Amino acid sequence: MPVPCDRAAVVFFHGILGSRETWRNSAETDYWPTMLAADPDIKERIEVFRVDYDSFLFSSGPAMVDVSKAVADKLDTLFKRQKYRRAFLIGHSLGGNVARQYLLHVNNRYGHRALSTFRLVFTLGTPMEGSSLATIARLASANQQLRVLQPIRVNDFQQLLNATMDDLTAKHRGVCPSLRVLSAFETKPVAVVGIVVSKESATKYADESLGFDRDHFGLAKPADRNDSLYLWVKDNLLACTAERQPCDGSMTPNCAPLLGGWPDPSR
Repeated sequence: MPVPCDRAAVVFFHGILGSRETWRNSAETDYWPTMLAADPDIKERIEVFRVDYDSFLFSSGPAMVDVSKAVADKLDTLFKRQKYRRAFLIGHSLGGNVARQYLLHVNNRYGHRALSTFRLVFTLGTPMEGSSLATIARLASANQQLRVLQPIRVNDFQQLLNATMDDLTAKHRGVCPSLRVLSAFETKPVAVVGIVVSKESATKYADESLGFDRDHFGLAKPADRNDSLYLWVKDNLLACTAERQPCDGSMTPNCAPLLGGWPDPSR
């Protein structure tokens, strides 16, 4: 098996009220991270991880600032221990914003050398400009994470995240290998509820976007390896790991100089 330096990390982030089961299509099928990790076309190039955080319907649970800190602590430990050549993030719904927030943390704490590890962010129905349904949902749920899903006009968290991320990607594309955001959006409504995240919100800051004939929750649940959603993600991962995509830009052939270790921010 290749050393980690020759492999890429793929990290899954579930959304609000999500869990490990976010990624499972049904009780009879493997869930998405397992399918990807065992896929014979790509398994020698990647290692797959899943980020979980508490998110409850009938209790407040942790605030987003606490979720972001816990996620950063766990992933920092991983990426400082294993010197991956590249890293890819896959976030469903709120998880896409958790992933984007983590990139800001990496840049602020460790700088562009560390940030250049990250090449693709897949956002699946991520409310980059909030969701009108979050306002209604707050009437039925005590989950304080719903605050950061409200429409952009009343969502200071999302406004700041978008503005900072926009500045980051503009600078990153100018001086480092490119960081790209690929966004999937739902075209089918959830029964009674309707479209959870609009196309406009899901694709606002995407470099590329693609609609799928499924509802909001189906965006995280490919049925098998022939599923169009699964193939969309897999094909982009393969292209990037094979150095056929702009995501590889000026990447050095040997990752050791680039990923020789994240700098110690205490120094």
